[in-house]
Amino acid sequence: MKKREISIKNILVNLIILLLILILFSGSNIFSNYQKYYFILLLAILFVLRLKNKLYINRLSFILIFQLILLVLTITYSINPLESLNFVFIFGICVLFAIIGFKKVDAFKILDCIENYAFFFSIIIIISLLKHDLIVTNLSFLFPNNNAMLVTLNEINYNIFSGLALERAYSAFCINIGIISVLSRLNKKHGVTKFDILKLIIFVIALFSCGKRTLLVIPLLVFIFLLFVNDYKKFALNILKYTVLALCLVIVLKTFIPTVDTLLQRFSYNVGDKSYNGRTEYWKYCKEMFNNSPLFGNGINTYKSYLKSNSELKVYHAHNIYFQLLGELGIIGFLLTIFFFTSCLFSIILFYKKNKKELSSKEIYALNFSMGIQLLFLLYGMTGNTFYYYEQLLTYFFSIAIFNSIEYEVKYEKNSNNYIS
Repeated sequence: MKKREISIKNILVNLIILLLILILFSGSNIFSNYQKYYFILLLAILFVLRLKNKLYINRLSFILIFQLILLVLTITYSINPLESLNFVFIFGICVLFAIIGFKKVDAFKILDCIENYAFFFSIIIIISLLKHDLIVTNLSFLFPNNNAMLVTLNEINYNIFSGLALERAYSAFCINIGIISVLSRLNKKHGVTKFDILKLIIFVIALFSCGKRTLLVIPLLVFIFLLFVNDYKKFALNILKYTVLALCLVIVLKTFIPTVDTLLQRFSYNVGDKSYNGRTEYWKYCKEMFNNSPLFGNGINTYKSYLKSNSELKVYHAHNIYFQLLGELGIIGFLLTIFFFTSCLFSIILFYKKNKKELSSKEIYALNFSMGIQLLFLLYGMTGNTFYYYEQLLTYFFSIAIFNSIEYEVKYEKNSNNYIS
């Protein structure tokens, strides 16, 4: 009987890993938003099936539930209740996902699988550098429609390669997940191997090939943040060494990979460009939404609906989650959401600082990954739509689920008062 239970648990965990990878790395390929919607619903069902008779509740769980209630309330006055309801449903599943969490051993297994797939994902991009028509010719089944293929062909014409995700922003985000996973092992109890260094080099080359400026800078900021959190005071000389190596790598890449030269030109070309590739036009409508309802906003996920009624722009989101949240939730909801973001991150930092000496190297790695992913989500949210893209929102809550799993097994394993039966 026990063997059968273990077998079923293993099947459920493997299905969860498969679904997570399909969702997190899907990008703009064959899986539509509606299919991702059902994938996330199926993921929630699998998590519930894994749950026996006890649910772990901590302080952070109440903050997650409070944020969910806040978003539910916005449906009552939303300018498009159906769009708000759709988003709240996905957000609610993500909250459930984070609260249920994993067993620690399953969390480590999932992290390994995600990093390995990110590595494979990056290898495909590098192969595309050598064989430009790889995706279009050999993997054409990934394209949901002809328009997606035209977008990919247009990117290739500019020496930009997005690999299996078929869109450079998605690809760069996925590669960042892999980079953060490797950087998270930079702690005094773990350290990196030669293979980790190789992975980082592959990730960096693939990231340059995507041509996304913001997502090139973020790994460096995450790296500095993790050094600070892990008390690496002796790393000053190493940072200098790695910086020099990185500059040398850029020179080499610029010489042999046209994408790098294109990217560097984009950096210099956009200096002083106040349009931010048209984003200021998107942000203008966030301000209008806020002015129309400054206290409570217009309802979550209503930016697209507002634009349909007030503009000819064909965009879904504002490419800045903070401006969009301000327009949709008003000043009250916006400040509460900022409190939600900061509470999630600082809960992990405080727990890590307090328990660092008792934590194993794998637990430190997992918590570093959790903090790094949250920082990626929050920083990229300044120019991207991390809060509104299902796969990126799920990535964020995945990082919270990891923390809850570690905290449970470290602090509360023997304390039944921290469970709800």
